[in-house]
Amino acid sequence: MPNIFNDGTQVDQIIFDDISIAGASSKTSDFMVVPALYTGRLEVVFMGGSTDCVLATNPATVDIIYYDKSKGSAIHTWSSYVNIPASTYSKGKILTEFHIPYRKLKEVTNGDKVSYIKIKINYTQSGSSGNLNAYLVWK
Repeated sequence: MPNIFNDGTQVDQIIFDDISIAGASSKTSDFMVVPALYTGRLEVVFMGGSTDCVLATNPATVDIIYYDKSKGSAIHTWSSYVNIPASTYSKGKILTEFHIPYRKLKEVTNGDKVSYIKIKINYTQSGSSGNLNAYLVWK
C-alpha cells in the first residue's frame, strides 16, 4: 500500500486495501471524510492488488454515495458513475481513475452539506476473483 505513487502523486486516503472480491458481488468502503470535496481536486484510483484481479463478463460499476455530517442517510447516490471493463488486472495495474464530482451537487437538495462519501464497486460474482486496491488522491 503506497503513500505515494511512482509518478509522485500523494495518497490522501486508502479506500480499499488489498480486498478480496471473491464471494460477493459488491464491496463498499467505510465512510471517508472529504473536507476538500468542493475544490474539485479529489480523484479515486482503483488498482490490481496482491493477486490478479479478474472482473468477469459484464463491466463492473462504481457508485459514489454522499453523506452529511450525521452519516445517517445518503444525500445522493450516483449509481454506475464509472464502468470498469471486464478483464484481468495484475498487481499495480490501474482498473480506472476518476474525479469525485462536486459541481453537480449544487443541483441536489442538501448537496452543499456533504461531509462524507462511500465508494462502492459492483461486479459479476461468478468468475470474478483476486484482490484490488483503491485510493483517494489529490490532483
